[in-house]
Amino acid sequence: MADFQTLTDNYFWEAFRRLAENHPNSASHDLIYRKRLRPLASAENLSPAKAAMLTRELADQHELPESAVICCTLKARFSRIRPGFNDIQVLDATGYRTITECSEFFQKFSDQTLFHFYASPGHPPGPSDGRSQG
Repeated sequence: MADFQTLTDNYFWEAFRRLAENHPNSASHDLIYRKRLRPLASAENLSPAKAAMLTRELADQHELPESAVICCTLKARFSRIRPGFNDIQVLDATGYRTITECSEFFQKFSDQTLFHFYASPGHPPGPSDGRSQG
């Protein structure tokens, strides 16, 4: 069964590489040849409506078609820290106290969704972008 998994991965990557060679303007080609996406903006905790609105604004600002703005989301989870850290005790001059009584360090962190917006490969910077292509 383990050999089947390797065979499947190799088959997938070979098909991916062939697609990249046959379609030089594809995202597959850019991934295989390590072409970087051009970052446009980043934001936190957007609603779907606000993410769509920012996509339209970035397309207008950078003179791109809206379909050329790629939005990637990433969940930053700090909740995994919380369940155990409340049990940590710290020794100070008065004795043992929970870490929440001594520090507010973890209180400032909360789960977030990060949004990163990029220009799709193959779309050069617009005149308003101010950056050279490269």
